[in-house]
Amino acid sequence: MKAVFDDYIDNAFDDRNQSEWKKQVLAQNYRKFFPEDKIVPVLDIGIGRGEMLWSMREWEYVNYNGVDISPSTVEFCSKLGYKCQLVDDTVSFLDDGGSKYAMITMIDVVEHIPKKELAAFIKAAHEALLPGGKVIIQTPNMQAPGATQTRYHDITHEVGLDERSLGQLLKISGFRSFKFHGYEEYFGNSPQRILRRLLRRGYQSAVRLCRNINGTQNKSILHPVFFVVATKD
Repeated sequence: MKAVFDDYIDNAFDDRNQSEWKKQVLAQNYRKFFPEDKIVPVLDIGIGRGEMLWSMREWEYVNYNGVDISPSTVEFCSKLGYKCQLVDDTVSFLDDGGSKYAMITMIDVVEHIPKKELAAFIKAAHEALLPGGKVIIQTPNMQAPGATQTRYHDITHEVGLDERSLGQLLKISGFRSFKFHGYEEYFGNSPQRILRRLLRRGYQSAVRLCRNINGTQNKSILHPVFFVVATKD
């Protein structure tokens, strides 16, 4: 997969522009979880086109940084003026840095990591946090209807997770306090957005009914993408 990651900015995104919509959605979903202190170090792992780095800077966090194993994403974000660096191994980077971060974000990252390496990856994030620090992990939701659309649309995806399996990983990695959320894209009060939310609610209710009838797993979050906010004790 190294060849794919080396040019990830070109082969994984529709264009070489940041998504203005994603910036708005990140603020809607995640701004409220960030620390009030703007001086504490915050870190984004897997920077992509830098929308989270833009957010950290826009939200006035002085000591923000981003890391990625893809030379193309680091080059792209560096040219936009964001603080970021290329790393050969993210776990080693976290291990070498000590416990110093108040917030670590992993937006669409863990699904790219081989299953056998996931626990060590999340444990390294746990150890890199200050006491009371938080990690936000966003990933496709394998309990969502049509989950295969997100599971297999990227050749670098290695694993699919839901609330239970990600919860298992968090527990064995040292986290005891965490909460799951659906990733909300349809925010705002325009008639179109309100209608989309209402239609989705009805659709998800029908899905839950079918799963109850079949006796299959029926998790509370059915959004295509979900995230967890975990706190270090």
